[in-house]
Amino acid sequence: IDSLEQANRLISLTSDISNSSFVNLTLQSTDGVIESDALSLTHVVNNGITVFDGSSPTVVVTDTEISPQNAISLSRAFVDLTDKSIIKGSTAQFDQIRELSDINGLLIEGVSLLRQDELPIVSKSDVFTLANKGVVFNHPEGLSLYTLSEEEISPIEAIELNSLAADLTDKPVVFDGYLPESLAVDLSSINGVDLSGIFVREGDLNNSQIQELEIKGSKVNHLPNIIIEDS
Repeated sequence: IDSLEQANRLISLTSDISNSSFVNLTLQSTDGVIESDALSLTHVVNNGITVFDGSSPTVVVTDTEISPQNAISLSRAFVDLTDKSIIKGSTAQFDQIRELSDINGLLIEGVSLLRQDELPIVSKSDVFTLANKGVVFNHPEGLSLYTLSEEEISPIEAIELNSLAADLTDKPVVFDGYLPESLAVDLSSINGVDLSGIFVREGDLNNSQIQELEIKGSKVNHLPNIIIEDS
């Protein structure tokens, strides 16, 4: 078929036919590539019509910004999305955003991670990679958006991941040696984190900070009380 109109007419005519299939049917014009908006092309490919001739796409997306769902569908159909971007403020699940990040030339800055009823288990490297590409990890009510697959994390990673809406409940934080006081204080503010692998010197920590660290399992090396007796 050589036009979107024909493709849509065929889809409409077969909409009442169960198990209808358009295998080996390609949308292709002899006059060159077919240009259209992302929504129209997504409708075609989602109904099984091919827009790839085996060597190159037969269609071009005219939109500069595309929804996450349309971008995924078009990419799977081998449509070129180079220099296209996801609509800022759009939301998508973690697996969808990870798939979007792998699409060659597609910009994903400004897409927000959608909170799911069951938090996905993801790797810290994926989180950092997506954050560096401009993905927004922020729930309006301050809720966590995912949990981590790693067994343990470092103090710096814990602080960064906490700012990126990770659920660090019972997640062990480990450090070789005594942790600087400033980092220890930052860690103590993270809900539910396990600091049993953290050692810190009392130094300038106040009683409240020490208590918070010890509640989360940290070992605080207290300064000795020196009593000077009168001779």
